[in-house]
Amino acid sequence: MRIKKLLERNAKILAVLLTILIAYLSLKSGGVDVKIPIKNVDKLFHFSAYFTLTLSWLYALKEKQAVFKIVILLILYGILLEFAQDWFTQDRTKDMFDALANTIGIIVAVFVFEYLFKNFKKKFG
Repeated sequence: MRIKKLLERNAKILAVLLTILIAYLSLKSGGVDVKIPIKNVDKLFHFSAYFTLTLSWLYALKEKQAVFKIVILLILYGILLEFAQDWFTQDRTKDMFDALANTIGIIVAVFVFEYLFKNFKKKFG
């Protein structure tokens, strides 16, 4: 119970910190250097990052009417960061397939959140 209360009190802070972390990692010179011999594995990282980011914002705000705004703002955020890589870094370029992976992560997160929220609400009231 204490962990749940702590998470609920700090959910918005966590969501903001994740948002900043994704911006930092997106604009960091050299990117994130992970050697995995799978073609386009970075798309999985994009999906995972935006999936987690979306879940954090949905949990932080927990308002049904905020879902659409969260989705639109995060999609625009992902696209903006792709362009910012082109504008503000020397060794990174925009990749619209990265933006697509971000968007898919966002959309999947909404469905997962809706499913979990509905089922946990039934079980735990």
